Amino acid sequence: PSTHAARSLSREVLDFTINSAATNDGSFAFGSYSGGPATTSASFANEVEAQWKTNQQQSEVSSPYMVCDATPDVSGNARSLHIADVCSLPNIGDRVVQNVPEHTCFDAQLLYAVALACAGADDQIYVAPYTPWLK
Repeated sequence: PSTHAARSLSREVLDFTINSAATNDGSFAFGSYSGGPATTSASFANEVEAQWKTNQQQSEVSSPYMVCDATPDVSGNARSLHIADVCSLPNIGDRVVQNVPEHTCFDAQLLYAVALACAGADDQIYVAPYTPWLK
């Protein structure tokens, strides 16, 4: 399980993704606030690791994950097709959360085994379970 945190997005990237997905450039009311409570990278990694373990214990039930592709110099569509191919998620492109030059992220409802396989399938694909921190 410790490899899960290493294959997940960093707290900073996930915070940026959630914050920018929930706000826009013209939103002064929310634009300067973090996407989650004050936390350190270590405490965030511990929470993500705990969520992986919880999802493993409930492996027969699907759980929400963020799946991102950081393949450089390709479009968001190419990244969605890459995830669809590598992780066998044909409709992943329908659930885009963020598409920026550095990465493209998607929401996915996955069984634990599928999320784990996807997280280890390619060096450019990252998987993070949604945790209470992200709500």
